[in-house]
Amino acid sequence: MRYLALLLLVICSSLKSNAQNDAVTQQFIKSALREPSRFIKGLLNEQKIIYVDRLDPGMIDRIKQDINKYETYKKTSNVNHNRSLPGITFSKAERIFIINQLDKSKRHIWKKGLIENSFLLNHDTLQKIYDTHPVSIDKESFWQFFNKHYGKVFYEFSKPVFIRDQTICIFYIAYHCGEMCGRGELSIYIKGENKWKKVDSLLDWIS
Repeated sequence: MRYLALLLLVICSSLKSNAQNDAVTQQFIKSALREPSRFIKGLLNEQKIIYVDRLDPGMIDRIKQDINKYETYKKTSNVNHNRSLPGITFSKAERIFIINQLDKSKRHIWKKGLIENSFLLNHDTLQKIYDTHPVSIDKESFWQFFNKHYGKVFYEFSKPVFIRDQTICIFYIAYHCGEMCGRGELSIYIKGENKWKKVDSLLDWIS
């Protein structure tokens, strides 16, 4: 009986912890999407936000490389009129923790309702469209098919990684809108008063 009681306590504690983590993650994403940047404004201007249910493992490996490559991030905040802010130095233990969390996120699947007015697109479905609509002059391309059946753009998010008592977050977001149209950012966020503020981009690609 004591064993069963202890087991139930562990399970309940785990469920409570997971629920709290999910709430923090959702709160962060909602806050991050309100950041006053052209990248985010483009996202919010969409009639319906289409997002993929998981981030490609290859992209996660690239993010891990960037985390391992840099230790100190000097940053300026456009929100604070380009006032220089002190650099953030990730300790060895923090980098190991971040990398481990990124590895775990390869199995993370987003659920419906992550963002208001959104549509969840299965990653396997997206890959199947890619595979069956190669770039060809005489065939319907991936983007022609996607535009016809889904929309003009889709988004990808990483699972946020929090450190230092959930006051610093590493987060990747990208949008894709054509063969040579898209952008992705791996950014550091710091928690301020009731909101998260992006302070630097570790990876920023545009096509």
